[in-house]
Amino acid sequence: MTTSLPTARLGSTDMQLTRVGFGAWAIGGGGWAYAWGDQDDTESITAIRSAVESGINWIDTAAVYGLGSSEEVVAAALAGLPEADRPYVFTKGGLVWDPAARSAAPRRVGDPASLRGEVEASLRRLKVERIDLYQMHWPAEDGTALEDYWQVFLDLKREGKIRADLAGARHGAQGGRRPRRVRCPGSHRMADGPARRIVGYPRCPEHGPADRQHGRGRADAGTRGDPAAG
Repeated sequence: MTTSLPTARLGSTDMQLTRVGFGAWAIGGGGWAYAWGDQDDTESITAIRSAVESGINWIDTAAVYGLGSSEEVVAAALAGLPEADRPYVFTKGGLVWDPAARSAAPRRVGDPASLRGEVEASLRRLKVERIDLYQMHWPAEDGTALEDYWQVFLDLKREGKIRADLAGARHGAQGGRRPRRVRCPGSHRMADGPARRIVGYPRCPEHGPADRQHGRGRADAGTRGDPAAG
């Protein structure tokens, strides 16, 4: 979409993003581990459309926000928009929940087959053929090597299911190094404080400013230290 607002390039991608985006964590509603409480979907849809009409050109959501609900609300808000007027849509995976225990904390999973299943589910909920930026929400804790799940993102890009090179979440904040056998990500999210500055991946000097912000229905709120944050 075109916008009159100032923009900056997202890492090594071809996307020019407005300085502020729409964070869709809260609109996932209540009834799950890291919810901000019940939400009115109609009001959430109105808020998203108002943001887009104001020139904001990207929305950040995640599969785990509302256990799929946030992605569905985003899809409803963008339904019917001409392609030229649609904002970029970013989402995240790697946090897997138990449908029978919605209030339980999600597991951090990097298994390639699991991630592929998550991507397909997000594509269906968002009603898109390609996700503009797909991110690993948190480092995996299921024993999957970093190289293995970063490689999944590269494969998905080649298959046309995600647009950006790949994205890792919070690895930089934990001192993680880039895998030697996997190319540098197109963008990298780092937990560097409540304001979420736009930053570059520390060991990818060829990439300039490469990050984006998030929050409770807006782009500049804190995370409360929750695994679902971001």
